[in-house]
Amino acid sequence: MPIVVVHGVNVRDDDDFKAWKKSITVHCKAALRDFVFRGEAIKSASPHFCYWGDLGVGFAWNFASVPAEHRPEAFGSHLACVFDEFKQQLGINSLSALFARPTQEAVGALSELLATLPRIDSDGSIASVLQLISESSGDARMALQQAQSDEELLSLISQLSQQSDGNETFGRLTSDGVQSLARISSSIAKSSLAKASNVLANRYRFKAHTRVAALVGDLAKYMAIRKSDGSGPIQQRVKGEILDAIVNDAHEPLILVAHSLGGLVLADILEEIEFNGRMVVLVTVGSQVSYFEEMKLLLSSDPSIPSSDQPKAVLSPRLAAWINVFDLNDFLSFSCSGVFNGVTDVAWSSKTGLTQAHGAYFFDPSFYKMLRGELAKI
Repeated sequence: MPIVVVHGVNVRDDDDFKAWKKSITVHCKAALRDFVFRGEAIKSASPHFCYWGDLGVGFAWNFASVPAEHRPEAFGSHLACVFDEFKQQLGINSLSALFARPTQEAVGALSELLATLPRIDSDGSIASVLQLISESSGDARMALQQAQSDEELLSLISQLSQQSDGNETFGRLTSDGVQSLARISSSIAKSSLAKASNVLANRYRFKAHTRVAALVGDLAKYMAIRKSDGSGPIQQRVKGEILDAIVNDAHEPLILVAHSLGGLVLADILEEIEFNGRMVVLVTVGSQVSYFEEMKLLLSSDPSIPSSDQPKAVLSPRLAAWINVFDLNDFLSFSCSGVFNGVTDVAWSSKTGLTQAHGAYFFDPSFYKMLRGELAKI
């Protein structure tokens, strides 16, 4: 029984996509092993993946349209969140409080911070200061530990820096490094334990912004290049992949699994594919098919529906069954039974948060157990 999986938006042929395919393959084989579908044992549960991400949107200036304040290199909200976390992990509220600890512990903590924020030490000056401190005498270290304020601490470090003036390059670097440490001191002092929601928003703002941009971009690109006769490049790619997958299995039922925008693509091309009387089961997962039907944006949408004669739409009379899976934590998933006839809605929970739910379905073994149970009902 061929299983064809069509991905959604913001998917490219990268490590994430490879992990997604591997998870689906492993779990399908495990969940559908020895499964009997309508009296016939499944010969193979290896899915065929329909990839169209290379036809999706591209960004000519590499997201230069994202506001500069939201970019990870901006010295602003992103750094504030990193310093917040730095303070929480170490239980400190100042640079001098950090150096009150053993010198190597303080130097190690700052070295880890620099690894997280390499741009703030692009010239290596702070690293030079840390090296100087590490190699300082026991008396000098003791003085740093006893500093009562960041101002006193920075003054002591500056004195150490001046002692290295014999090496012009090293002296200049350590002098610059002291100034950079002063900025870090200020950032630690100014950062506050912000509300969790603000920290999350600041820390992931650029990632979220670009992810949403790619999501909306793929949708806009598909809508712009799809054709009413099914000849659009993404439509053609998906149709071709489906036909390739079923060419050697002429009589076995076909299961089409579509995630997110993949459901919209399949909805637009179902009537364009010749299934030759084959039983076809559609499984939409975290999809927006009903949402687009409500807006009358499917290619098959009939503006006269709903009516007193036909209160609900029919996606395709060629479907033997349609299972629609949604997660209440996934704000990109929609139920379908209020809009379409012939569909079974299944509410499933990934037990994840709002930001993870849309991509969590295919990594959870319980999803495949649920799917097997729903297929057994057909």
